[in-house]
Amino acid sequence: MPRAAQIERDMGGNPQVAYALARAYRADKRFDDAARLLETVIENLSDHDVYEELAEMYKQQGNADKWDRDLPTSISPRPKTSAWSTRA
Repeated sequence: MPRAAQIERDMGGNPQVAYALARAYRADKRFDDAARLLETVIENLSDHDVYEELAEMYKQQGNADKWDRDLPTSISPRPKTSAWSTRA
């Protein structure tokens, strides 16, 4: 994904672009890059969808403890769409 690196350099400061790139990185299993961008977007927006994307990525990696530790108390999961709704 060399094009993604160029887009990130040119427009990565835009939260929408960063979110889209994070999703592309996650699909490409570049989890560190995806987490870095998602955490940057969260710092600026605190958007529920971004938290959910990060949770799904941690779940995909089997890292539920990290999500539980980092989940801010001000963000409550949406009913039936929470990334962890199937967790026991």
